[in-house]
Amino acid sequence: ATLVHAYEQDNDNEQCGMYLAESTIPNSGMGLFAGKNFRKTAIVGGSSVGVLCTDLDVHNGYEPPWPQYNYFWMPDGAEQEFDARVAEAMVPGIGALANYHPWHVNVKPRPSRFVDTMLNRTVDPGAGAMTYYDVDFFASQSIGAGEEIFADYGENWVLRRQDEGKLGIFPFKGDYEMASDIVQQVRQLVVENEEKSEKIVSTLKQIVYDLNDAVGSVLPATLNDLEHVLQHGITSLQLEKRSVEWLEEHGHCMDHIVPRKSTVEQAGRGLFATRNLKEGTAVVPMPLLHIMNKDEMEMYDWEVNEDGDRYRTDENTGKQLYLNYCFGDSASSVLMCPTSVGILVNHRSSTSTCAAGTGQCLEDRNSDGPNGELRWADWDETNEEWLNYSMEELGEATSKGRGMTLEIVATRDIQEGEEIFIDYGPEWEDAWNQHVANWKPPSDVYADYTPISFMNNRAPLRTKSELVDNPYPENVMTACLYWELDDYLHHPDNYDGEFKFKEWEDEELLDTFSVPGHHFRVGSVKVLDETWWPCKVYREEERGFFSVRIFQKPSESNTRWTRRGIPRFVRSLPRKSIKFIHRMESSDQFMPGTFRHYVGMPDGLFPEAWRNLAHED
Repeated sequence: ATLVHAYEQDNDNEQCGMYLAESTIPNSGMGLFAGKNFRKTAIVGGSSVGVLCTDLDVHNGYEPPWPQYNYFWMPDGAEQEFDARVAEAMVPGIGALANYHPWHVNVKPRPSRFVDTMLNRTVDPGAGAMTYYDVDFFASQSIGAGEEIFADYGENWVLRRQDEGKLGIFPFKGDYEMASDIVQQVRQLVVENEEKSEKIVSTLKQIVYDLNDAVGSVLPATLNDLEHVLQHGITSLQLEKRSVEWLEEHGHCMDHIVPRKSTVEQAGRGLFATRNLKEGTAVVPMPLLHIMNKDEMEMYDWEVNEDGDRYRTDENTGKQLYLNYCFGDSASSVLMCPTSVGILVNHRSSTSTCAAGTGQCLEDRNSDGPNGELRWADWDETNEEWLNYSMEELGEATSKGRGMTLEIVATRDIQEGEEIFIDYGPEWEDAWNQHVANWKPPSDVYADYTPISFMNNRAPLRTKSELVDNPYPENVMTACLYWELDDYLHHPDNYDGEFKFKEWEDEELLDTFSVPGHHFRVGSVKVLDETWWPCKVYREEERGFFSVRIFQKPSESNTRWTRRGIPRFVRSLPRKSIKFIHRMESSDQFMPGTFRHYVGMPDGLFPEAWRNLAHED
């Protein structure tokens, strides 16, 4: 189906299309709500990005205790998956703010797009300083105005949280299905035993709860509850309805802005107003996730020991890209990282309109300066409490969940289509200017780079023999659509296990170790279930179909053929099932010397009690 942007289906641009408000799920904090109707396949909430955090456990020697782990998405595209051994993506907006309800999932992510043509690493100092991954969520079913937006976190997310003791009883989709069937059976019992109906409902709930607490937890406990569920659905007792009028009064608009290519050179994406905004308007709220130790953003070279485990060396290789998407202070170890696309706002100095040599800024609020500023959101009740925390108290609160919200406020009237700017502060600006002044194009292995976007749009595949004299650029490799099939787990059954195949010709290898490629076609499974594995093209069988060798995917458990020490080939794989990706740690964000610096905050906004580095001095 064709994906439709929300703005293309509703001309009423004055009506906010997305709100942040108290979730309908009890004790779940804030959630996202539709302010308009979204038809199936429509893009919901505008575009976002995926900011990769890579190999955090290796670079730190431990898994840092970030609350972000409860918000990370596993990369869904081959380009992201192979960026590092372990890559996790922070997806601001729907990816971080939508809650999960297995019975009501109504948005799904479209496979992310890797756009590495915005900047050129040989001429642009900003190359690698922003993410190249675009992420959209689309409506997997029609969504009515007032409905809460629910994304699918997956059962593993729930099970991990339960193992950590952070989540109690959690019914999955199958539990709701079972509960729905039971409700229909209870209705029949009640009709046949009207005088005992109340007792039947309460007793059956207790019996089911004792057998399966997840199913029992959603069953009605009284006759009135049963009638309500029969009329409004199995989750109607749990989820409170929201009206658009309620959202307008209690919610906070999230679609005053939309990410697009910035008007600022080297900046990548920026935020643009979707409607006229009056001075004083809260442009976008930014709920925060805290990191207590910004040194956990440091990255190091790593090696592999005799047991195959990776360990870091003492050679520092830079910082995580995620640092550029957080607020910080030079005197504090604390970082505050927004969960909304508000963090894509770009910098414009408040002194950019200052008269030369006077140090005094013009005060006509003209368009040369920032048109927005940061403030603490007065509606977030956690702000007052958390702003008074000591470092110890903040660490304890951070370990339990999220708190605090910043927002960008318009400092003058902003026109529809105008880019939003705030002042990142003099520390950030000095760091950027120094980076530009000292920047040099990459050399050695990092200089031999061809954008993957270009390769996938124009470059032909090269076979094993062609690569000998005409190799791909240093950063390029191929990935193939592949997954393990039960019918071929033991293939080939008749191989005697001796390693003679290393001396075989290609034809004998293909005859012995190949599985048919017709299974692995784009569209043969749900897009989000497609998995890409490292591969190498051996030859073209016929026009548009290739024989390839599949290699073990680093993020997957070792396959049976890997454990047996034999190769895996796929024959007659369609061209669409092969794509170019970049080699591990070869994309721009891994280049030495890429710009890294947190975003500064205005004077007086950063809590004094958290300036622990100054106190230590």
